[in-house]
Amino acid sequence: SIVLSKADESVLIIDGGMLLQQHPPKIARKTVMNYSEQLLDYLTKEYFNDYNRIDVVFDSGRSKVIKSFIERHGSNIKRSEYILNENSILEVGEQFQKLIVGNRAIVAAAVRDCWLSQPHKIPRDKLLVIGGPDTDAFMIVKDTTVPYTLLNSNQIEADTRMFLHLHDICQEPDIQKVVISATDTDVIILSIAYASQYSVKLHSPPFKSDLFEQYVIRKTD
Repeated sequence: SIVLSKADESVLIIDGGMLLQQHPPKIARKTVMNYSEQLLDYLTKEYFNDYNRIDVVFDSGRSKVIKSFIERHGSNIKRSEYILNENSILEVGEQFQKLIVGNRAIVAAAVRDCWLSQPHKIPRDKLLVIGGPDTDAFMIVKDTTVPYTLLNSNQIEADTRMFLHLHDICQEPDIQKVVISATDTDVIILSIAYASQYSVKLHSPPFKSDLFEQYVIRKTD
């Protein structure tokens, strides 16, 4: 597992799908690589000041297929599927939202692959962990990217895969607080259950971040 320094007591776990939805490309006709840099800059400026480790967890591509059989998620509209790489051009606004409706895991994989090629952008003494959208997981520190096989998983939903990351994080004795950022009520219910399992306290802060509602898990003394 990853050993952080004594001062590294706070970790943030983010639902990667919501990160893409809430922070789309700002400038039209830019590449996936440009977009990945935009997201990394956002994470660095907004969160790495407060957290020494950030875990971004993406849904599997199978999630959309399974949910299509549920009435509130399904649609009769046939959507195109895309192949994206770092040089693919992305649109903005409504066109981007239409893209990720049916291709979120494809966009996530392209962004993830770009992040893996940019370890120089991670601040020193910080750690970025990425799970999904396939079974693989990776960790990125300054100038280094390596597979993180302990977090490899066939979990389809980020809602549940997040808690594999939580389990890994809770093995570190110096980490006292974990903030889970997500919008799905499933995450709230699972957080309550896991707070008991890991002997930690669950806090719902009296604020909302600009990203999502945040749920804070603290270790008990």
